[in-house]
Amino acid sequence: MTREALEQEAYNAPNSIFHSDPEIVSGTPVFVGTRLPIKNLFDCLANAYSLKDFFYEFPSANQEQLVAILKMAQEVLEKKARADTI
Repeated sequence: MTREALEQEAYNAPNSIFHSDPEIVSGTPVFVGTRLPIKNLFDCLANAYSLKDFFYEFPSANQEQLVAILKMAQEVLEKKARADTI
């Protein structure tokens, strides 16, 4: 399976990307299969970290999940922008 196909598969199944469980990091949304909060990705990007830096700092991160969460964030922002212009 190609990387693009894996990314699309992850994007189509949000439960394979992130989840929240009171027993894992006090219910903070994390990437599935890790204890890595999604917030860490956005904090790093906001502080000008590259994705390469992020993977170095958080080796448990999965590229397909990362790309999928960024695509989801993009769609939410675009949807909100369109709604605000109506």
